[in-house]
Amino acid sequence: MKTLNNICNRLKKNNFLNAIFVLSSGSIWAQGIVFLCSLIITRLYLPADIGFFTFILSIINIFSGVINGRYEISIVSASSRSEIKGLIQLSFLVAVIGSICVTLGFYLYLLLWGKDRSLLALIWVCFFLLLISGVVNILNAYNNRAEEYRIMARVYVIRSVLQNVIIIGCGIFHWGIWGLLLGQFCGQLAGLKKQSSSLLKSGIKIFTPDRRAIQYAFWKHSRQLTYSAPATLINALAYSAISICIGNTYGMTMLGLYGISLRVLGLPLAVFSSNIARVHYRDAVKEIAAVQNYFHCTVKTLMLALAGVVPFTIVLMVCSPMLFAIIFGEEWREAGIYVRILAPMFGIRFLVGTVGYGFILASRQLFELFFQILLFGALIGGSLLVRPCNWNISVFLFYISVVYSGIYLLELLTILFMSKRRYLKK
Repeated sequence: MKTLNNICNRLKKNNFLNAIFVLSSGSIWAQGIVFLCSLIITRLYLPADIGFFTFILSIINIFSGVINGRYEISIVSASSRSEIKGLIQLSFLVAVIGSICVTLGFYLYLLLWGKDRSLLALIWVCFFLLLISGVVNILNAYNNRAEEYRIMARVYVIRSVLQNVIIIGCGIFHWGIWGLLLGQFCGQLAGLKKQSSSLLKSGIKIFTPDRRAIQYAFWKHSRQLTYSAPATLINALAYSAISICIGNTYGMTMLGLYGISLRVLGLPLAVFSSNIARVHYRDAVKEIAAVQNYFHCTVKTLMLALAGVVPFTIVLMVCSPMLFAIIFGEEWREAGIYVRILAPMFGIRFLVGTVGYGFILASRQLFELFFQILLFGALIGGSLLVRPCNWNISVFLFYISVVYSGIYLLELLTILFMSKRRYLKK
């Protein structure tokens, strides 16, 4: 009993675990809500409705992570209030320009290659979802800098609750894809005031344009735009473009089944991976300042991640088809088969995600870009083989799982190697 108490006391004093716990507590609640609501949503919406929703969100997900040019990431390590102001204003400016460009590009894509022209009516939703994502990215970065993890956790829950309540309500009245998109839009808006409260009270005049500060931030952190942003974009393409490929090749019903499998596979990524990465980045910056590398922090992070991801992956590989049939209904058993195929790849991707800022910490964003190009190239290669080889969707997903797993493992080993180098000075 005494030993157990000692272990508990040591865990309570561990700042690294405490920060992850505070962040992830909100994510656990939020994703728990998402999972429970999925039981209702799959009975209110047709697989084709969810397929169209997944298709549109795939476009949003591809660009939301880079809509600020990745400049917002540097807010965490900015050395002065003036630099923070410049980064915030620059990040928002890039988000506005990026949202316009992506919306116009999406419109042209649907006009030229889209199979369903009715999606053109939804183009304005894409602009606002992307712009709101840009604002959320900025606030997340500032909250991370200020270690406001409880606020981030609460807001995450609020967004999840509102989004799913609206989606279920619209589903009852058979609003179809419009109901799904309305829930997504309102969910993103929720919590912005709470997240921005400390920034507004900080005295940083973010609403007063500062051309010098913006220019300084632009040039000092230009690697974010030239290396990190393209790498993140290609990574998102390699992940989200799978949905586009499935929708165009196998139809929206199949994409709807795949979309539900993504919800389940994305649970550990949404609950823990991104939150662990934020804490790893913060602690790594401190470790670099102390010992000029971040190897110890990286190994500690990966050990923690392994303890959770291994049993979760095994359960998914063994039980997914049966669990999906029981939980979501027999018509969704096929989605469980997709989960079984993709689970190993998502497990390795989870590990990479927890230390994903490693290339930024090492100022080696070019390596990150290289690995994302490999992933995207693998997807392009697979999509070109689908028709000549007459692959069904299961064979295509197996190809993605095997090839992506190999690339993610190589990326993980590279991050570990770079974390041991001692040329870093922050």
